[in-house]
Amino acid sequence: MNDVEALLPIAPLEGSNAWVVSGKKTKSGEVIFCNDTHIGFLLPQTWYEAHLNAPGFEMYGHFMSGIPFSLVGRNRNLSWGLTMLLNDDMDFYAETENPQNKNQYMYKGNAIDFEMKQQVIKIKGEADTTIDVRYTLHGPVINDAFEGIPPDQPISMFWTYTQKPNRNIDALYGLNNAKTMTKFESFLPLIHAPGLNVNYGDKDGNVAWWACASLIQRPAHVNSWTMLDGASGEDDAIGFYDFDKNPRCINPEWGYIYSANDWPQEIDNAQVPSLQIFKHLEIEKLSDNKLWYPGYYKPQYRADRIRQLLESRDDWSMESIQEVMNDHRSVSDSTLMAAFHIQLDKNSSFKDSDFYRQYAGLFNWDGLYELNSTSPTLYNKILYHYLHMAMADELGEERFSLFLQTHQIQRTQVQLFDHVDSKWWDDVNTPEVETRADILFQAYEKSIAELRTQFGNNPKVWNWRKASSLEMKHPLGEVAMLRPIFNVGPEAVNGGNETILQSGFKLDSTGEYKIFFGSQMRIIVDFAKVDSALNITPCGQSGHIASKHYKDQAQLYREMKFRPQWMNRDQVEQFDHLVMTR
Repeated sequence: MNDVEALLPIAPLEGSNAWVVSGKKTKSGEVIFCNDTHIGFLLPQTWYEAHLNAPGFEMYGHFMSGIPFSLVGRNRNLSWGLTMLLNDDMDFYAETENPQNKNQYMYKGNAIDFEMKQQVIKIKGEADTTIDVRYTLHGPVINDAFEGIPPDQPISMFWTYTQKPNRNIDALYGLNNAKTMTKFESFLPLIHAPGLNVNYGDKDGNVAWWACASLIQRPAHVNSWTMLDGASGEDDAIGFYDFDKNPRCINPEWGYIYSANDWPQEIDNAQVPSLQIFKHLEIEKLSDNKLWYPGYYKPQYRADRIRQLLESRDDWSMESIQEVMNDHRSVSDSTLMAAFHIQLDKNSSFKDSDFYRQYAGLFNWDGLYELNSTSPTLYNKILYHYLHMAMADELGEERFSLFLQTHQIQRTQVQLFDHVDSKWWDDVNTPEVETRADILFQAYEKSIAELRTQFGNNPKVWNWRKASSLEMKHPLGEVAMLRPIFNVGPEAVNGGNETILQSGFKLDSTGEYKIFFGSQMRIIVDFAKVDSALNITPCGQSGHIASKHYKDQAQLYREMKFRPQWMNRDQVEQFDHLVMTR
């Protein structure tokens, strides 16, 4: 999948934030809507803004290439935005071939013929390529399409996206034309996959969040994170839940909704009398007929921080809400850094080491990923070595590297530390039995030594601006001589992994954190002055290198500033514009 993503003309969606504050918690008494989409950085940039005005229709939208309707938008009545739901919408089945006939598979004791389909792949400038793919009742046999999967065990894929008619475009058409919350909500059941959190606010004072997806209804014993049995039929999906079972939050009494790729609510599941299947996952059993739906949700760090900030006051304005948008403090990272320090302080070798007096102060960190801060530079170094020394000996380097590219790293880094007796701590390649204290001290010493080599002995110059950078890349920038012309950067920006102002990077051994995804479209709509919303994008509206709008927002973005989005005709016509006549 990493190879496929590298070839895509658009970057994959990686997450996103959204929150909507009701008039109960704003200075004006009107709703304030915020959305911050997290996508891989690239040029031309992902989102294209357009203000559309025609008789009987007006809206301001954010469009993605190839899709004729805006995915995030507003009119004078309402505003909506998206974050990725990250629900588990794909199951894999281990099929059993008929030993007497390799063209058949077994299902409920019967031999059934594989359905054969020939897929034609068009290749520019070359002859078509065709592949023959076998299908079972569960879906295509992916061994036939992907390299690296052993051919002796057929694995079929059940995917929500291909199980139902695709009406996502119909849904977007409806959202773009809706004038009321009732009409807007009526189109949401059409979104079947991928799963989306749809976040909403309007002039009438409504705030709402809906989990929009066709959620697979699985038998009670099925753990969808494991390979399922295709032959028995006992692991087959029961069907899909009705949309009215999906989680949602409409006009809560606390006065706001938020979404940060977490799963904040259970769903009704009357067909499942017992949820004992989840005991081994250390998930608390919920009340009868309630289910935490499986998925690959981000940890609660961003969600908790958004909620913490929104709770802090009841007089939010367009100006003050920018503080939430620009927040780049990681409470979870600073907490783990403090835990590292407490553990190291118990080790006499730590205080006796040459590094103690000069570098111990870096552990006193407020969690801010600011350009002049030195603590995040040390923290991410220790974090890498701490995870690598604990886990790479069991996983191997290739699988450990793959693990670092998943969301599970954020969950694991805290859980691992909390399990002092975990078997992960022992290095299986040595005769000794290592402990958490041993691994952490080794990680600290190695980190300090590498940072001294990388930046010099003085920790005051180990600031985050030297360790991390953002370069927005154009496809033509892959050619070395064209790179300074088409690419923008590299430049330092605030933020880190799982901060609200997200500047996402892959953790690795280099100590050079290349930011590759993050905040792409950061919009604030105050219904007290809906004609003048605020927005910022990482680079510029135009994808043409000769345009003055190719990168005219880049500096504002780095400085965490915003610019207006005008819908008022008199304001718009003050600027250069083209008039088409016939």
